[in-house]
Amino acid sequence: MIHAVIIDKESNRTFWEAFSDNDIKISLCSCLSDLPCCDAVLIADELTGIDLSGSIKKVRAMEGFKSVPVAAVTEKHSTEKQTELLECGYDDVIHIPLCKELLLKRIEALASSLTYSLSYDGFSFETLMDIRDDGELGAYSVHSGDFTSIYRFVLRILKRFRQKAQILMLSLSGGEDDDAEHRKLVMQAFSNAVRICLRRGDMASVCSENRIVVLLLGADDDGGHLVANRIVSNFYSECSDDSYKISYDIRDVRV
Repeated sequence: MIHAVIIDKESNRTFWEAFSDNDIKISLCSCLSDLPCCDAVLIADELTGIDLSGSIKKVRAMEGFKSVPVAAVTEKHSTEKQTELLECGYDDVIHIPLCKELLLKRIEALASSLTYSLSYDGFSFETLMDIRDDGELGAYSVHSGDFTSIYRFVLRILKRFRQKAQILMLSLSGGEDDDAEHRKLVMQAFSNAVRICLRRGDMASVCSENRIVVLLLGADDDGGHLVANRIVSNFYSECSDDSYKISYDIRDVRV
């Protein structure tokens, strides 16, 4: 999952956090000094007392943010303003208002620029050491395309240290007659249940519009079923729509 932080006024928290979905989490930070580890930073030009040109310099001076991509978020659409912001050091300029789908695509592209810089000419000790642990509780969320590669690496670790693991596949069914927006909200509750019930050493990925795959490190069969049942119970306690059901399959990881 991509974690993007927007620097803006506290009064806009609900507005920005409503843009979050299963793949991109958007959180608000009202003070630059409290900026948490993240994959991308967005800075709104309405933040009281901080201008955009000064903000980018402060972010770049912070430990752990020398190479994290930063975008300016502004209502000013002039080409002169765009040029000014890019010359200040911003990686992108996002004009608002913008629909949710387009904003998320822009954030995804912004975050991917860090991966590019680490993969090609930008790879260095400086950029690598600039990456920090995100400090987030719960499982490590990854894109489905990355899950297989990370899984192969984990298999090697498990074999080397003779550790156990379980693969858990959870499926959400029901709601065939509901509209897309309602199904999306239920899927969000499903994803939240998975996130809340897992440990930091576990890994999870949304692998389709109604399925989530989880890698439980250090777990045996009993522990795997315990986690699965905890996820199911959490979902049912939070989702009031009883037309939706969760089923799961769990297997030992073979090394």
